[in-house]
Amino acid sequence: MAYLQGWVSKFKEDRTMIIYAGTRAFKAASYILDLKAEESKEALPAVAMAA
Repeated sequence: MAYLQGWVSKFKEDRTMIIYAGTRAFKAASYILDLKAEESKEALPAVAMAA
């Protein structure tokens, strides 16, 4: 809980921090989703061969 309260106080001090954090979170999520999509594409030939 203290961890989250620390972030809330940072966001209150600097309003641009929320934009920065949101942008970084979006980039991280996009990277992770892209990796998952690549893994799925790579798995498709193996699944097709097994069928």
